[in-house]
Amino acid sequence: MENKDEEKTTDFAFDRERFVLYKNDDILEDYDVSDTLLGKGAFGSVLKGIHKSTGQERALKYIPRSVITRKIERFVNEVSALKKLDHPNVIRLYEVYEVETDVVLVQELCKGGELMQRFETYDVLNEHKIATVFKQILLSIEYIHQNQIAHRDLKPENFMFTSEGDDAKVKLIDFGLATRPEKHEKGGKSEVHGIKSRVGTIMFMAPEVIRQDYNYKCDLWSAGVILYILVSGYPPFYGDSEYDTVNKILDYDFGFDQDVWNVVTPELKDLINHLLCAESERYNAEEALEHDWFKKHETNDESLSKEIPHCIKQIKKFTTFNRLKKILLTYFCTRMQNSKVVEAADMFKFLDKNNKGVLTVEDLKTPFTMDSTDLRELFQNMDTDKNQKIDYTEWLAAAKNWSAVITPEMIKDAFEVFDINADGCIDYKDLREVLTNDEDDTGVSKVWKTIIDEADTAGEGKIRIEDFMKMFESKLNLE
Repeated sequence: MENKDEEKTTDFAFDRERFVLYKNDDILEDYDVSDTLLGKGAFGSVLKGIHKSTGQERALKYIPRSVITRKIERFVNEVSALKKLDHPNVIRLYEVYEVETDVVLVQELCKGGELMQRFETYDVLNEHKIATVFKQILLSIEYIHQNQIAHRDLKPENFMFTSEGDDAKVKLIDFGLATRPEKHEKGGKSEVHGIKSRVGTIMFMAPEVIRQDYNYKCDLWSAGVILYILVSGYPPFYGDSEYDTVNKILDYDFGFDQDVWNVVTPELKDLINHLLCAESERYNAEEALEHDWFKKHETNDESLSKEIPHCIKQIKKFTTFNRLKKILLTYFCTRMQNSKVVEAADMFKFLDKNNKGVLTVEDLKTPFTMDSTDLRELFQNMDTDKNQKIDYTEWLAAAKNWSAVITPEMIKDAFEVFDINADGCIDYKDLREVLTNDEDDTGVSKVWKTIIDEADTAGEGKIRIEDFMKMFESKLNLE
């Protein structure tokens, strides 16, 4: 029995989804909330909030309980999707508050505005800028499809820029209509079909959605409509009435006749044609990302290649941290503002040559040029949820240099999250409750006790705020 416990201790894992916190407290105790309306989603309004403990700005999506009662499936879909997803181009969910009249989703705040707001300021068609942005859109689609999620409401309003800077990233938002298509056997093959509900916005709706029998590729049609609008400024399918618009969609009735298309490259038109076509002929996200148009607009990654040795050094430092510090760094990553992780996020995308939104050992073999045994050990140390992949947050926790980022306010905030009973100390039961569903006091609980012991300087079997601070008191502890 002892050997099994030791094996479990070595094979320690925790789930990042547990860091999405559920609270019944008054949100005004934790946030200063602005009256300024940032936007409206599929079934909620969004306000800006400032987290009182850390000073971080966040987006607060208020969903009336009356709406949730009527559309409970949509609410569950949105929360379950956001908890699971972990990608540089997908919005991050922090907390869920249940207050008297509303449920509030606390998400990262994107300050750069909606997709079209930026492109409307450009006077000259710039295919390189469009390619840079549209690739991020496709990366987000490829990732959610890899996680068996169809968004079903892709449109320019549901893509936000992280900042007003030229290097701002694009984030996919609003999963209120997201769903998980089911697989069906047909002719001895497994096919994903059978979504029947007609949802979304007509102008971006695929023909098969109108016919009410569709799969993931409905999102690629919507992406094609977005691309067409980014180039021309007007939609490919538009009639005098909704009836006319629907008929144009069903007939694939669009073209490149206006003057703006005279200066558009054949490759870009070809990509649009492969997105705005019958579902059986339409590209999936992986195929679209391999299109020649993107190859024409690839950027020079030499500067990122030069950063790999420094990155490896940082990851090796991460492997020396005790497990509680690894847990805390992961928690910090789930709360970190985009501007603080730009370099690490860019490196993650650079290494993700397959565009899957995760890293495997194979992805790291060539760029890391390490002995295979050493590489696998490094990989296993980063893979804190033990799913044999490095997810985005795991990468940030291991590869980011945190020395200039972590503040006493962040540490205090993290301590309060893990101090379940608010008694000023954290024991193994607190840790277990935050990180797992396990309620057993034997077996795997030894893992949590060992983690506490590793960081407990007083030998009390408990961690106090002083212990938290001590782990991060010096830059030398992170650099």
